[in-house]
Amino acid sequence: MALIFAWFCLIGVVAGGIGYVYLSEPPAQMAEDPAASSKEPETGQEPETGKTESEMAGSEMAESGTAAGEMAENEASKAEEPQNSPDRPETAPDAQAASKTEEQTPSGQSDPEPVTAEDGAKTPAAAETQVTADSAQENKSAEAAETKNGAADVAVRPDDQTATAKVADPTKQQSPSGSSKPVQQAALPKVAAPDYNSLPLWQRNRQNIDQRWLKDADGNPKPRIAFVLSELGHASIAAEEIIKKLPPAITLSFSPYAKPRSLEYLSALARANGHEVMLDLPLEPIDFPQRDPGPNALLTALEPEENLARLAWSLERTTGYVGVAVWMGSRFVGSPRQMRPLFKAIEERGIILLDNAERENSLSMELAGEFSVPTLISHRYVDVPLASRDAIDARLAQVERIALQFGSAIAMGRPFPVTVERLAEWSTEIEKRGIVLVPISVLAEEAVSKQELAQRAPVNADKTKAKNSSSGSEVPSN
Repeated sequence: MALIFAWFCLIGVVAGGIGYVYLSEPPAQMAEDPAASSKEPETGQEPETGKTESEMAGSEMAESGTAAGEMAENEASKAEEPQNSPDRPETAPDAQAASKTEEQTPSGQSDPEPVTAEDGAKTPAAAETQVTADSAQENKSAEAAETKNGAADVAVRPDDQTATAKVADPTKQQSPSGSSKPVQQAALPKVAAPDYNSLPLWQRNRQNIDQRWLKDADGNPKPRIAFVLSELGHASIAAEEIIKKLPPAITLSFSPYAKPRSLEYLSALARANGHEVMLDLPLEPIDFPQRDPGPNALLTALEPEENLARLAWSLERTTGYVGVAVWMGSRFVGSPRQMRPLFKAIEERGIILLDNAERENSLSMELAGEFSVPTLISHRYVDVPLASRDAIDARLAQVERIALQFGSAIAMGRPFPVTVERLAEWSTEIEKRGIVLVPISVLAEEAVSKQELAQRAPVNADKTKAKNSSSGSEVPSN
């Protein structure tokens, strides 16, 4: 019995010691900084006195018991902790220290009393801040490790082009030294703006139109008709009504004998409404003086210098026009002595010349090959010699047939009320028949292209003849 009793006493003592270790609070100062216990107390603080030797011995036993308990807990936590796998990042040293500190503090116990900063101890608020900072550091370390593992996955799988494309920056290129720099794109070629002053006057004053309007659904050019209404400007009110009533594609030609203010106003109004503007050029008719072309008309009896002065007077009456339309002039257009200086002056102005095909003796087309003058010939006057509804409609039908046969046609008229009425109605129906009404500059551009080809044709023929002569062959003559 005595042996059993002694055995139970020994077990009780051991159990009591273990319970004392787990339930007792370790001294905060000695647990955190054992060297702090050997320091002298601060000035103004009295050292602790009155402790007996038994109490000192008890505290030493408590410290040794606490140290033994910490070692046992550390070994147990290490045994329970899983090993770090390749996919799991290692815990940072600060995080491990924080976890050890939490494990060393028993649950249900109050925090140790703060000590001064001189003793190297931390306040509870500072300790809590440190734990929070350690937790944030642990999260950052975990994110960095995951990023590193993701980069390692991309490096391990070089065939995964998608992952590589996401990492690479398309705006930067890798240099041989490893540094990145922005990609420099090739500079676009500079396109010089066209010199507006170098263009002929008729191209500067023309109305811009959509070229797609001139073609059908298959891309083929439509038959085109240009209509010029001349002798405008003498009656301002009637001219204003005509400008607003007729479609913009109809070209309006004003008389140089109109009042200067009225002429300038009407030409500006016409351009504002989309019309191209021309000037009537009075020339001597074959039945002069029965028909008088006016005091400043160009006459065959005058010297070319005087005619050029009269031409300058007419051209300076207004601005914004694209060319001149011959008015009367059946005798003057057949005189080479007068027509050559006229063409030279018109070439220097850079404007269009419109003549009438009903004058069989006209030299206009012959001289157009010698000078760079866009020269056009009108096919019909729709209200000459008779201005009636039936006569005008018949002439307009003839102009349509010419356009369908040759691709283009030019008609002229005078500002009679019946002419304006039939012209307004005809212009609304012409598109239904597959014909388009165009400004005069559209046909002038085509005429310039034909004239350039005709001027180059003799040069090419001479070159061909010289080549054949050198080879010993002859070109047959037509």
